[in-house]
Amino acid sequence: MKYESRTRAVPVIPDGFIVPPSVRADPADIFMVADELKNTLLIGLTVTVLAVSAWWLTPQPSRAQLSGTDAPTIEPGATQDTDDAPGATQPATKPTPPPKASPAPKPPSLHHLLGIDTARARLGKAIPTGQGISVGHIEIGPGAYLPNIQSPQFKGVTFVKRSGPARTSGHASATARQIYGLAGLAPGISVVHCFESRDWMTHGYLNAGTHDPPAGGPMRVLTHSWVSDAPNAADVLRRADWQVDMHDTVMCVGVNNGPQTPVPYLLGTAYNVIAVGTTRQGGGSSGGYTRIEVRGRNKPDIVGPRGLTSFTTPMVAACAARLLQAADEMTDHAHRAGKAEVIKAVLLAGAVKPAGWRPEPGRPLDEHLGAGVVHFDQSLQILQAGPAPTTGTSPGNPLEETAPGDTPETESVRLPKRMGWDFRAIGPEQTVVYTFQTQAPMGEASIILTWHRRITGLSSDGDREGFSGGVSGGASGGGSGGGWAGLPRVTDLNLKLIHTDERGDEHDLAVSKSRVDNVEHIYVKDLAPGRYRLEVSRSDHIYDEPWDYALAWRVELLQD
Repeated sequence: MKYESRTRAVPVIPDGFIVPPSVRADPADIFMVADELKNTLLIGLTVTVLAVSAWWLTPQPSRAQLSGTDAPTIEPGATQDTDDAPGATQPATKPTPPPKASPAPKPPSLHHLLGIDTARARLGKAIPTGQGISVGHIEIGPGAYLPNIQSPQFKGVTFVKRSGPARTSGHASATARQIYGLAGLAPGISVVHCFESRDWMTHGYLNAGTHDPPAGGPMRVLTHSWVSDAPNAADVLRRADWQVDMHDTVMCVGVNNGPQTPVPYLLGTAYNVIAVGTTRQGGGSSGGYTRIEVRGRNKPDIVGPRGLTSFTTPMVAACAARLLQAADEMTDHAHRAGKAEVIKAVLLAGAVKPAGWRPEPGRPLDEHLGAGVVHFDQSLQILQAGPAPTTGTSPGNPLEETAPGDTPETESVRLPKRMGWDFRAIGPEQTVVYTFQTQAPMGEASIILTWHRRITGLSSDGDREGFSGGVSGGASGGGSGGGWAGLPRVTDLNLKLIHTDERGDEHDLAVSKSRVDNVEHIYVKDLAPGRYRLEVSRSDHIYDEPWDYALAWRVELLQD
């Protein structure tokens, strides 16, 4: 099926809001995205866009700052002083000015809020910066999807125009400054592939609406600061999940602004992406759970501090790029450490719980705040602590070699450190038990379990295994002639933390057991002395294939 680019008139109403044209079920129109909005209070639109010109959405920067010009600005209500202009008459005396008020304290920097400063204080010049990580930057169009590539802020960055010639976008420049460039949160990034969102969804990357698999590319991190409720979004979501699962691409995607807005179809509803919200106004971004591709799943996964979601999304992408560099430098574990499931798990386990964080009963994450606020240093410490041992006894672990109740369907793993991660496969109706103990009271414990939705596809000659990376089992489709099938399947994993106290009494401390999410989360504010068993169990027997998962944990020392 061939797609043609279409340009259609966009009506403008008197107050200046741009209203997207109606979207029909015509396949050529299914990927229409909303144009930029001036104000995040426009909640009632069905199709909304995060890619908003920064000068309409935040009071701090001026238009001049966002467009990269050096035009001076005058504060509202102020006038230019002309007393010293040539020919001006100077007064003989001037009244004594009133004493100046003490300046208000500066708000903490993003580097401080994101934990980059603490990582730098701990590691010095050894801190990862995103060096060697190729990034994809996707913006809405048409015709303008590039940041200001001539700006000295992006000196040393090579831009690849993946969607053809384009004009500079102020929104693209503003989101770009968050992640890369001399002042970016990941200044080591040196190669950026730029896409227009419609082209990225279709022939430029995902090949949505065709019989071809996603084309992909060398980008390891993608940042998306736009949303859409396009019809037939399921094809785009399944292709995005396939790309993440097959090629370990880390996709950071924004949800919408405004706490009353629903979770957008694209791309925040995808299972395998990292959907990003904001703490602005106490969690002022989408909530209410997913509406398609299984309703009721938790999104966003994580939030960034202060900004609109257009800008918190590249914050998380910058942290992901830094983590991927750190993973590449782990000589013995680089392949597993760089898995998309691991990067997502350590980001969520390292997140800080903001005020008001409270998941609904039976939900793993907060409706608006996800797992919490991204914190690079805590996530980096989890990653650099290394993986759990494959099996058997870990050096220095005081627990016995076999956990009580072990059976042939149970695998036991000893955790020698209070931070770390694991990546392994689990079979149908199997349980993996992680054991540790503490002699003294400990602080908060944050544990994340995540796994991927899998998408079955057919190659051009009908060979499903060759097309889907050799994964067998599950749903199948198509026939002779092959092509993209896009058939989803996902397993159900559960997480439980069991405490055995000093008297030998055992009880369930926390359980995360969602039936629809592909993430489970346990968070407790403190741990009493005793032995602990952390159980990862697989309850389904629909698919006979083993299923990869990532586990990340962080247990803090008790603060005085």
